[in-house]
Amino acid sequence: TAMAAITARVASDKTSVAVIITTYNHARFLLEAIHSVLAQTNPAAEILVVDDGSTDDPAAVVAPFASVKLLRQDNQGLSAARNAGLKAVRSDKVVFLDAVDRLLPHAIAAGLACFAGAAGCGLVYGGYRLIDQHGQALSRDFYTAVGAEPYRDMLRGNQIGMHATVMYDRARLIASGGFDPAVERCEDYDVYLRMARDGPIASHAQPVAEYRWHGGNMSSNHREMLDWALRVHARHEQTARALGDAARDWK
Repeated sequence: TAMAAITARVASDKTSVAVIITTYNHARFLLEAIHSVLAQTNPAAEILVVDDGSTDDPAAVVAPFASVKLLRQDNQGLSAARNAGLKAVRSDKVVFLDAVDRLLPHAIAAGLACFAGAAGCGLVYGGYRLIDQHGQALSRDFYTAVGAEPYRDMLRGNQIGMHATVMYDRARLIASGGFDPAVERCEDYDVYLRMARDGPIASHAQPVAEYRWHGGNMSSNHREMLDWALRVHARHEQTARALGDAARDWK
């Protein structure tokens, strides 16, 4: 099967992968997120939960798992939580998972297989699906392939859609500056644009994550999301104009 082929491609790969789970008052979903990482066909070398100043009790959820570490910080926002996790891990590759969401069992294997065929990429990504607050499927699988000129594709719109579908090369993400704490929404799109501008990215069609629609999602405020997407996008006007044809993509 296709999944067996993916697993075979990475069976002898010594590349290490860290999964960083960020949580802020979502302890009720955290157990499912942890289980989805522990269920990977290609195990994560590091599993780190970053508690961004929650008032619930993520520590109680993490406590039974010896292989899962917990990092606490005062509430500083999602970008700061991801940066803290990025600084704390040492693996070659990294996946970020929000506590409300889940990885599918072949997520790590699929990401590593894509990297194996796309040397030099800063990130690779796959597809995703929507689930409800109880974990039941709400949608078909979503996936938009990246083209031969990823930066131009990203100027036209966020091709990736869900952050947990992304596997980053840790060193290249750090070199890019990581996540900007000044960007309150669409901080992932900001990273995608910068990394696509500075180097290659690749994609694969395998669904690797489930995005939970629970009613309190940050993305449910469409006006605010659009406002931040446009702010992030505006940062690239001058670069796009300097690249000639990319100015049309930006516009």
